[in-house]
Amino acid sequence: MENQYLNFPVTIYSNLTPISPVMSVARCRIFYKGLNRNGSYITDEFADKLIKTLPYVPIKGIYEKDEEDFTDHGEARDEGRIYGIVPESNNFAWEQHLDKDGVTRTYACTDVYLYTALYEEAKKIPNKGESMEIFPPSIQGSWQIKEGQKAFVYDDGCFLGLQVLGDNTEPCFEGSAFFSLYTDMKKLMEALEKAQTFTNKKEDTIIMDKLNFKLSDAQKEDALWTLLNPNYNQEGNWSIECGICAVYDNYAVVRQYETGTYTRVYYTKNDSDNTVTIDKQEKCFIVDVNADELSALEALQAIKGTYSATLDEIKTIQANYEQLQNTQKEEKENFDAKISELTEQNSTLETEKDNFSAKVDSLTEENQALTTEVEALRSYKLDAEDKMKKSILAKYTEQLGEDVIAEFAQKLNDYSVEDLKKELAYTLVGDNPETFSKKDTPHVPKEPELNGLEVVLEKYKK
Repeated sequence: MENQYLNFPVTIYSNLTPISPVMSVARCRIFYKGLNRNGSYITDEFADKLIKTLPYVPIKGIYEKDEEDFTDHGEARDEGRIYGIVPESNNFAWEQHLDKDGVTRTYACTDVYLYTALYEEAKKIPNKGESMEIFPPSIQGSWQIKEGQKAFVYDDGCFLGLQVLGDNTEPCFEGSAFFSLYTDMKKLMEALEKAQTFTNKKEDTIIMDKLNFKLSDAQKEDALWTLLNPNYNQEGNWSIECGICAVYDNYAVVRQYETGTYTRVYYTKNDSDNTVTIDKQEKCFIVDVNADELSALEALQAIKGTYSATLDEIKTIQANYEQLQNTQKEEKENFDAKISELTEQNSTLETEKDNFSAKVDSLTEENQALTTEVEALRSYKLDAEDKMKKSILAKYTEQLGEDVIAEFAQKLNDYSVEDLKKELAYTLVGDNPETFSKKDTPHVPKEPELNGLEVVLEKYKK
């Protein structure tokens, strides 16, 4: 994309108003919407996107002390100084301005802060020409016909900077009072100065080496478009007869607007004299095909290297293609059947899993209930045994001393009912052997009678 579509002249206007000892504020008139004289077109949508990128955009410039004026963009975008910025709160507004051609246009306007204490030349910026620079990697758009002219219509982009320019300018946006024609003319003059010249003394004329400007692809398309639309001028009432759909190495596909037909335009690009020559034209066809038909055509092109083939070849290719489609269809059906079978198996397994989970839950609940019941019986059994042990111990109170009884009472949980009986009897015999002499009938405490529950517990005492 050429530089004129990246840079747009603007104007900083109004008197400087100090906002601090080192900084002053001014207004900047930047651009208006629609078609402008550098061949680009700004839509409402793109204008809104561009305005959102205004905050903190730098005010740049290259100042020549000898000339006492600013110059241009320079060879690189990083030359010169930053003389200020667009603030975040910039009082943006759309303002009307009466341009020198007598037309009132609505411009995008913003406040700018200038470092007037840091750089003396910053005070000269108001009413100087200034070019808005758009960041090239951010640019998106296309060539379209707008208001009867071919123009580059922006879709997206963001500000790179506002470049202060000198007085040798001609406006693109009329109210901005300048245009980059000066920059382009200066580059051309520099190229001419670098060209080798010599004087032919005999004829007293100056002969220059021929300058070669190699055509870019964009220029090639422009040249073809100009040749194909010879009436695109004032005399021809700016009539456009055709548009270029695509450009290839040696031909372009062109649509005739009047007939709606398409043409292949074969051309030769002459870099030596910066021209394009149309060699011949032939009618071509834009075929409406679906995805399958396009695949068949591409297969034909891959086999033959062209879309042309004999009828037999076409039938053979078509048969092979149909066979391939049938094979793919059969494989897909088999695959779908297998998927269906596996889905059914998975459903069955899921059902079995759910049933098993329900069975596990039921058994878990049953086990918990039995555990609770067993714990209750165990607690009841222990309580009954404790009462039985205390009852047995109480029967030996008269035969054994209080100390012995107290010792047995402390260890009561260490004995079963049967063991407690044995230990008490053994202790009684040891402490009172005469109790079991032949002279007297031994006095053994009578076993307490057991009630029904004690009889049941007696069975489980071991």
